[in-house]
Amino acid sequence: TYESVLDILNQPRDGFSLPTELWARIVSEFAIVYNKGEGDPDKVAEALLPLYYGRAAHYVQSTQNLTALDREEVVQDTVRAFQCVRPFFIEHWNNYDSSGDVAEYWF
Repeated sequence: TYESVLDILNQPRDGFSLPTELWARIVSEFAIVYNKGEGDPDKVAEALLPLYYGRAAHYVQSTQNLTALDREEVVQDTVRAFQCVRPFFIEHWNNYDSSGDVAEYWF
């Protein structure tokens, strides 16, 4: 449930990381499957939620002691990561093959 996820996120974690480049790739792949996949798009979005919470926790942990200007640089790094993933995203968006779609395994 939402409350249990918040409990987990509020526990101190040393060394937790969800790198920006990996996050950009994850979001890109989820967006492609959400729009082009044969499964239930709501289930795709629901599957991304725990990863989103992880990324949000990573951002909070990594920026809690930074100035606003330094936090802006972290945001710009995220923008750059998504720009780097853009060619992958466009190629797979235009050439999506649903044969790898695992939607039939979802309940």
